[in-house]
Amino acid sequence: LVRAGFLPEDPVDEHGEFCVRGGVVDFYPAAESTPVRLEFVGDVVESIRRYDSATQRSQAALDRITLSPQRELLDDPLAPDDPESARGTALALFTMMVGSMQLARAVSDQKLSDAVLGQGIGNALALIRGGALQG
Repeated sequence: LVRAGFLPEDPVDEHGEFCVRGGVVDFYPAAESTPVRLEFVGDVVESIRRYDSATQRSQAALDRITLSPQRELLDDPLAPDDPESARGTALALFTMMVGSMQLARAVSDQKLSDAVLGQGIGNALALIRGGALQG
């Protein structure tokens, strides 16, 4: 999301913002009238919903959501000449790893916990390398 021009904010109130808390990802796409919440169980999307940013209450369930970049050109994720890009990538990595660790600790099944943490580490490495995140 950072590479697509979204900014990390908690709570998500405006277009182009996102927030990751455990197994929940909130974001506000430019083409939507309200923010969207993805809820994950492990690496599976459990639900996609529109929600009211003021009350945090769900408004409508969605079958899918289309997410477009907030800007036309995507940055090199670790461009040394662009401190904002490096800062955004560092924040995304931190948020991703904290969320993965929180979710892994919350899961009582050790095998699933290890898988969640491994997925988080794999996604962090993919972000560093500029590749696609694992699903």
